[in-house]
Amino acid sequence: MVPSAGVRLLRAVGLTNLNLDEVRRYTAIHRQRKHRRALAGTGQEKLSREGEDEMIRVERGGFGTVAFWARYRGEIIIAISVAGASFLGTTIVTVLVERRDPLLIAIVAMGFVVSTLLLALLFNLKRIVDSRFRRINDIIVDQFGFSWRESQYLQRLNHYRIEKEFLARAFVDLVLPELADRARKQHPQLTRLNLILDSGTTIARVFPRLLLRGVRGFPADKLRVYTNNLAGIAEIHRIHDVRDAVLSERHFVLVAGQPLSTHRATTGQAAQAFLKTIWDEQAQCSGTTVTIGVLAANWFLGGLGLDQLSFCARGEGHFSFEEKVFEHSNYVVFVTPLGKILRIDDETQLNKTSLIPGDDYRAYPIPESRKNSTYLLTSFRPDKTLSPLGNHSRHLDNIRKQELAKNYTFWEPVTVYDPSGTEADVRGTELPHAYARQHLEQIYL
Repeated sequence: MVPSAGVRLLRAVGLTNLNLDEVRRYTAIHRQRKHRRALAGTGQEKLSREGEDEMIRVERGGFGTVAFWARYRGEIIIAISVAGASFLGTTIVTVLVERRDPLLIAIVAMGFVVSTLLLALLFNLKRIVDSRFRRINDIIVDQFGFSWRESQYLQRLNHYRIEKEFLARAFVDLVLPELADRARKQHPQLTRLNLILDSGTTIARVFPRLLLRGVRGFPADKLRVYTNNLAGIAEIHRIHDVRDAVLSERHFVLVAGQPLSTHRATTGQAAQAFLKTIWDEQAQCSGTTVTIGVLAANWFLGGLGLDQLSFCARGEGHFSFEEKVFEHSNYVVFVTPLGKILRIDDETQLNKTSLIPGDDYRAYPIPESRKNSTYLLTSFRPDKTLSPLGNHSRHLDNIRKQELAKNYTFWEPVTVYDPSGTEADVRGTELPHAYARQHLEQIYL
């Protein structure tokens, strides 16, 4: 049996004795024997047997001198190096020092042995650690298709993980059916509903549930899902059983563009050109085609009173994509965890803490004229909570209840989420970004 990624990861960090090379060799031998049985009585049986015998010889040869050298090469080199360096150092000291005291020579020799051994072990430890992490990274690349060290997507995959699942469920089960129904009532001649899904970890959670459930009450043949979210497409390809799925992969269209592994998204001029074809078709089919844009952004700036919303993004082509989707969509839904809504007027404060020179955040203030077609889907905290965002949630909820939002509309009914664990656990869950932890009082209420 081929080991899973989890077993391979344990093997990489040395937590299990499973020898993957042996498993692969024995698996190959088993397959060869099975193939030979299938060829029994044919002229190819002899060739198959010879191939199997060759693999067995390779397998048996794996326990000889070559395998021993491959496995203990580092230790052998250290032993030889220490012995040689100690002998050389002792010889030099013996020649240079006129006094031939055996005790002095023994002490000097032991000092050379110990110091050389420690130095060699230090370099060997670094080599082992680098090798371990290289193997771990290779397994992650093999499993996820990109490197942890180079991918912002993977680094942020666990940020607000459970909360994002709640929001994805609310969006597919509650928001999307209701919004599609509104679109049908406002556009009686509706024949096509375009759904544009943004990139990022928040929206990626939407894809599996959308594929399986579709848009409740809306015909699947009238729905077209456009996205630049490479991770979201990968999510629907990971679903094992799609026999009962309402939608299929044929309902999804990947926006052309430059594929960026760091964000798991397609962006750039090609993406803008592709979006233009959607806008042109929408203009030609005015009244029969409606577009719903679903955006996540990096942050949402609510102003000091949290009543004036802007979406904020950075990264190659990221802001431009969201800007065009917002401007051309009939309806826009912002899907975001509560912790990504900041009490900040503009992006200046964010850019002061940027660790990427030349890659500043850009903010897009929502026009007040778009208030009734721009919806905010986020989660609120209960009155009794360990969350450091409790006051932030209550203030935002007061704005919702008193209808004080100037350029956006809260989606109702609201989603209530209360992270579990100790106070320290909850703080880590709610504030995964170092920036948020360092400026808690300035960016939240």
